[in-house]
Amino acid sequence: MVAGLLLREKPFVGLTVFSGLLFVLSYLRFFFFEGSTLDINIHDTYYVFSQHHLLNFTAIWIGLCAFGYWVLFKKGIRTIYGLTIAHLLFSILAIVGLIFDLGFISPDDTPNRDYQNTVYPKGMDFLVYILLFSIGQLLYFINITASTIRRERIR
Repeated sequence: MVAGLLLREKPFVGLTVFSGLLFVLSYLRFFFFEGSTLDINIHDTYYVFSQHHLLNFTAIWIGLCAFGYWVLFKKGIRTIYGLTIAHLLFSILAIVGLIFDLGFISPDDTPNRDYQNTVYPKGMDFLVYILLFSIGQLLYFINITASTIRRERIR
């Protein structure tokens, strides 16, 4: 009951905690696996991201989502509960899935000696996580917009 009420009226609390955990994980990853990168190959172009930067960006984005929910809470506007739950579920599942996918890849998966610190997740898994996260963020914007237009007040 308390968790449902917390998610219904203050979803920013959980997102703020999750954002903080992502920052901690990002800096732990930077400290222990400094050169670890994520390489994405699209046709003839390679995109190389530091895992530290990817986790930092994700933590900042989740923090901005928490800020949006907090602004609605301070204005007294209730969010749509189903969309809030869907946003949180899609976003957190995508991020946790990506973290586990990046964290449990063995060094044997590296193609050659030039990429000793590079991590190569399975392409389809990575695509699924990106799609889940994108759907979650689309639901977030729909939720914020619809809640603002509807303006149902928190009692």
